[in-house]
Amino acid sequence: GITSLGGNYPELIEVLEMENPAAHIEEKLAQQRQSLLARHETETLASLSMQAWQSCLHLLIPDPAKARKSRYTHHAKWLKALWAVNPSEGRNILQKWKHTHKRRRNLWEALREVGLYE
Repeated sequence: GITSLGGNYPELIEVLEMENPAAHIEEKLAQQRQSLLARHETETLASLSMQAWQSCLHLLIPDPAKARKSRYTHHAKWLKALWAVNPSEGRNILQKWKHTHKRRRNLWEALREVGLYE
């Protein structure tokens, strides 16, 4: 179901919370959402949500060329989330980055830290 998304794709949940850290704080809103979801077909909703993430997440990956002060942890975490959801798109972006951003040592270090580059 939809509650298993966090367990199956923790990298995705991490970057989403990174973008909006207050999103999970409002407990009452979360309870209402759970109540509404319980009334609907959560398996279908979860499946549709994952299909959307799998097909569109690559469009949200931040461009390392626009990084501030050569800090790429944010970029690496987004790429790792994509890799978890859609490995082939993750590989495609990594291949592009190998050519486009080959001189960005800090990017490659950040990718090593998240386990995407050796």
